[in-house]
Amino acid sequence: MVEKVISLEHIDVSFDQAGATVQAVKDVSLEVEKGDIYGVVGYSGAGKSTLVRVINLLQMPTAGKVVVNGEVFFEKAKDGQAKQIGATELRTKRRNIGMIFQHFNLLEEKTVIRNVEFALKHSKKKPAEVTAQAERLLKLVGLEDRKDFYPAQLSGGQQQRVAIARALANDPEILISDEATSALDPNSTVQILDLLKKLNSELNLTIVLITHQMEAVKQIADKIAVMSEGEVIERGDLVDVFTHPKQQLTKELIGTDGELNKAIHLLDRDAIQNVNHEEWELAHLTYTGRVVVEPIAAKLYKDFSVEVSIIFGNVDELRETPVGTLFVTLKGSTADRQAAVKYLRDSGVDVEEFNSREVIG
Repeated sequence: MVEKVISLEHIDVSFDQAGATVQAVKDVSLEVEKGDIYGVVGYSGAGKSTLVRVINLLQMPTAGKVVVNGEVFFEKAKDGQAKQIGATELRTKRRNIGMIFQHFNLLEEKTVIRNVEFALKHSKKKPAEVTAQAERLLKLVGLEDRKDFYPAQLSGGQQQRVAIARALANDPEILISDEATSALDPNSTVQILDLLKKLNSELNLTIVLITHQMEAVKQIADKIAVMSEGEVIERGDLVDVFTHPKQQLTKELIGTDGELNKAIHLLDRDAIQNVNHEEWELAHLTYTGRVVVEPIAAKLYKDFSVEVSIIFGNVDELRETPVGTLFVTLKGSTADRQAAVKYLRDSGVDVEEFNSREVIG
């Protein structure tokens, strides 16, 4: 049986600003299973960080229910009486939820190892045990040789590694990453994401990844939720959402719209101005896993009398799953094109068709 470590049910978060009520999160429900890397994505102001800070009640909900590891942290029906975990118990439970942020929030006057030890100042460990724990974590994040350095002597990526080690000091089961790679250069971003993936695997650490960077989600997330204006508008398995986006915003974030515009731009419009529009269309093909669009042009022409011209293509990798896209033109009778498209879909290829008149404009 799959274990749910986080359950958010019908969460609302409202603020009063200048005499007006602003609803930052609107009736959002979310479940995160043990061992997940769950990406929460959307543009700035979508409500991502507000929602995720509800998990450990750094942000108090206006209504809804928060359950972590089977324990109710907060519960309140709309216009009802709120019930929540006691302050002392909450402080204890929060140690099971590590957090890292865009800004590393390190103590500049303390060395790297002292920064990690600082997170253990309220633990019952002896000083030698605290130091041993800090050294173990610095080795885990690849900074054992920097333990006596100060934050100013480290790169941004190294400072974020210190912040991760500090977040793991109390051996949490959950790690919340709130835009933790947003301030890093591309190379450091890849390294931090690889580290998070390693921690997820080796420690069975459940990670909630808040980001507007789709590349970050593509690299490590198992599941994603897309947020807009305080609401989750789409959610599901990473590969499913990326290959079958339903909402316009999701298509924008993923880049599908941009690829379509690129395909249209690359089309030789002069060559197709006079074609029979009843016998021509643009198609977007998406295939996953090891399903390869093998000699597609020869196959469709030989078996279905459909001429195929490839405009451009791309192969990406989503959490180690290859995902390919092709934009092609299909030329042939309506019946032949329909048969060819059916063959592709039966072969596991997703096909999105665009009317030629719409493409040419």
